[in-house]
Amino acid sequence: MSSNVLPPEIMERLQKDYINTFDEKLAGLEKALKESNWLELYNIFHKLAGSGATYYMPEISVLGRHAEKYFKLTSKPNPTVAAECIELIKNIFTARKTGSTLAVDDHPILQKLA
Repeated sequence: MSSNVLPPEIMERLQKDYINTFDEKLAGLEKALKESNWLELYNIFHKLAGSGATYYMPEISVLGRHAEKYFKLTSKPNPTVAAECIELIKNIFTARKTGSTLAVDDHPILQKLA
């Protein structure tokens, strides 16, 4: 076992703690969308991409990476697409709260973000 890998029981606790912070992240996403603050949406999804990797939640990282790229490279983001990203991240966290995962690798929203 590598020295940078935590025991499973510690990682599970860290994941639960991370999942419990979702309401705060969601509030930030919804506020940024309401204000059409694309830079803030980019920043939040950028953080989600990194934290999803840190906490071994690849579906969060996948959506985060695609969404951050979309908000960085799109000159006029579509509010509907942004709302769909937020809805998907809600669904991901809801699944995680119940102990399951939600596969997003072939989710239709990723096509819209490409």
